[in-house]
Formats: sequence, C-alpha cells, structure tokens
Amino acid sequence: MTPNRVTGPFEVEPGMYSTGMIAGDPPEQSLAVETAQGIVLLVGCGHPGVVNIVETVEKQRGADSIRLLLGGFHMLRQNGDEINSQIAKLKQLNVRRVMPAHCSGDLAKRLFQEAYGENFETLGAGKVLRFD
Repeated sequence: MTPNRVTGPFEVEPGMYSTGMIAGDPPEQSLAVETAQGIVLLVGCGHPGVVNIVETVEKQRGADSIRLLLGGFHMLRQNGDEINSQIAKLKQLNVRRVMPAHCSGDLAKRLFQEAYGENFETLGAGKVLRFD
C-alpha cells in the first residue's frame, strides 16, 4: 500500500477526520473523532495553537463545541496571562473537557485544572480512554 500525503481535511475512517495541515512552526495535523456526545479532538503538540486548532475543527465539522480536547497544548514557555487568555477563548468555543499532556507545561496544567475543575484530567502514556 502506498502512503497518501494528507494536506487538507481528510476522512480517515467513518467519523474520524484529520484536520489536514494547519499552519504553525512546524505545521501539524490533529485528529477529530465524532462520538455520540460530541467531538473528541486529539492534538499532537499544538504548534498551530490550541485555540486555532479548535476553531479549525469546529468550522470543518460544523460543530459548536468540543467534548474533549486532549494532547500537547504547547504552552511550556507561556506565562500565566497568555495561558489564561487561551483558556478563556477555549471556554468561549465550548471546549467542555481538557486533558493536557507532555508539552503543555506544569503552569498550563495547573491553570487548566483551576479553570476546568472536574472537567480536567491528566493525560500520559499508557492511559486508556473509551468513548461512546
């Protein structure tokens, strides 16, 4: 089987979509999975910015909310004001639950936990998630 280079939005499997390349340094793709309770959005390292990624997915999928945003949020070198600004925008975009990982940074994880409370969970290697 020959691999396909994905540059634009692409249906990987029914209900599972690549965003295609989103501009960033470097550009990257994210994976949107449609579930019965809404979209689960998996980001790699968030170089294009998690707000930009969420806006892109909501536009591509015609959605007005994200059930779960998980992965690397690339906020490791950001200060509290920058992170809180993005948290506020994510809440405006109706991101209902978050699971920041690796490159999110400890400060971002703490601020997301404060802002999302019970809708915050840590994420790491080996964690198993199930969705319906």
